[in-house]
Amino acid sequence: MLNEWDPIGVHHIGPGWPDDEYDDLILPVLDALDVHPSVDHLAADLREVVERDYGLPTPTGSHDAARSLLALVD
Repeated sequence: MLNEWDPIGVHHIGPGWPDDEYDDLILPVLDALDVHPSVDHLAADLREVVERDYGLPTPTGSHDAARSLLALVD
């Protein structure tokens, strides 16, 4: 799911990027899901993690990613 979202855009560049590029986001995402957040809250958490961990501006698609993640746990 995180590779599909690709918040820093590395998988769309082409081959050569590791498949585990976003593994460091798994625990923060699981922690966020543990409190049964709203889509808006989870999207904000996703944006914050990417901004903090990667030092990049707000990624696009965080609401879509949040909806997809919440659908997985429902």
